[in-house]
Amino acid sequence: MNSPALDLVERLRTLAAALPADGSVTFSRADLEALTGLEPTAEPKADTTLADLTVEGLAEELRRSPSTVRGWAPQIDGAYRLGREWRFPRAAVRAWLDKQKEGPAERKAAGGPADLGSWRNVKGSDR
Repeated sequence: MNSPALDLVERLRTLAAALPADGSVTFSRADLEALTGLEPTAEPKADTTLADLTVEGLAEELRRSPSTVRGWAPQIDGAYRLGREWRFPRAAVRAWLDKQKEGPAERKAAGGPADLGSWRNVKGSDR
């Protein structure tokens, strides 16, 4: 009685013998499942965790409006424009959020003396 591993090796040897010397073979997952005798599995979900976030995606994750996220975009180091739309690398968002969690004392120590007139620079100020 042959083990499944030896049976697979024999199948692959047969396949290799039928190929020309410079030939190659590409297997789909379904082909490999059929070749190995494995049961077909469900399709894996697409992994989008590595993709940079859009304004809408970040707004949804942070439960804020897209206009709020657009206002934050210039403050997030690493955010960039792709055409007319902002994109946010997840690491940049994480670093920015961590910085926001710091208290005023930590922010002051990192940025030097406080600018008491900075309130004038707030967007939408009508003064």
